[in-house]
Amino acid sequence: MPLHAATTLRGALYTLGRDDETWLRTVDALLGQVLSGTSIQQSMHGLYGWIEGGELSELLREAMARTTQQLPSLRGLVRLETVAAVHTVLVARAFFESIRETLADVDDLCAPDGEVWHQEDHSFVSHLYSDDVPAPSARDFADSLQNIVRWAADRAERVHRALKRSNPVNTSKALLEVRFPWTVATRYEADYRSCATRIPEFAVWADPSQESLDQLESTFGHDAQADFHRDARTTLTRLNNALLEEHLLGDADLPTFEDVFVQLCYRMITAGPLALLASDSWWSSEVPRQSGLHTLLTRHFTSSESSRAPLLMIGGPGSGKSMLTKVIAARIPDSGFTVVTVPLRSTAIGLRGRAGRTGPAGPHRRTSRVERSR
Repeated sequence: MPLHAATTLRGALYTLGRDDETWLRTVDALLGQVLSGTSIQQSMHGLYGWIEGGELSELLREAMARTTQQLPSLRGLVRLETVAAVHTVLVARAFFESIRETLADVDDLCAPDGEVWHQEDHSFVSHLYSDDVPAPSARDFADSLQNIVRWAADRAERVHRALKRSNPVNTSKALLEVRFPWTVATRYEADYRSCATRIPEFAVWADPSQESLDQLESTFGHDAQADFHRDARTTLTRLNNALLEEHLLGDADLPTFEDVFVQLCYRMITAGPLALLASDSWWSSEVPRQSGLHTLLTRHFTSSESSRAPLLMIGGPGSGKSMLTKVIAARIPDSGFTVVTVPLRSTAIGLRGRAGRTGPAGPHRRTSRVERSR
């Protein structure tokens, strides 16, 4: 993981400016050195710099456009972090542009002197840059929008308090109105869908119609030059592909494993201590069945969440778990990630654990139960 995760505002700005130190220093200066180490005498600019817009808005617009153009050449974790950074800044821009528009009629809304900037407000600015911004995940895009609404409502209340303390004469309660976070979400969605025409990951997270594991390959990108590399990684990828090209029972007259692989249904939940993952009745009664497992996997693998929490897939014998891992291994290009399939049943640990049962998952483990389509 990078020093500053790209799902935080600080990490996102560092990511956008990693190849342009001049840009990064300029942005840091406009934000009161909030990236390099601010103080209570300067941290108000970490908030007001966004609200005032001006040069900062233009610098961010240029960086977003430049970074989007660079994405086709990026692979693996670098691409994952870069896409996450673009999304984080997209959320921040929607939030602060909505504030600027909502408070357009407020007079003299400018950064206060350090003497009237409170420690609580300084702490809020630090939290604003270090806390994770809501990001898309394997769940539906509608859930992501709800997360944006909740995040915007919380941050708007904190911003209102900071503005009220530093500008007590010119106070507006517009940021506390119920409609404000929805204004942010509406602006965010419009900007998001515009980006989705240029960033494949954005399209995958928002479009429920894409239900093919071929999407994994096109989303991660394929580097044609990698086909000529004779290294261990390329050899492993070819072995993964060869497994799908094998014919059933070794008979050339029968279809290949890839030909007979069918769409899988699933049930998914972010499991906590009370999740009864080993109980079929619990899954059936508590977790709704869904289709489009391919879309779920593509969303997960292209999200920043995939590098933080595991996706545990369980299912009964013959449900297609092993075949699914082979398909995934063959679909993800080696130019992005190296996929290694480890059949646990053939390992010493797997043999010892086969008699055991699956217990409750940790609080942050996303769990999916695989089921055959009927």
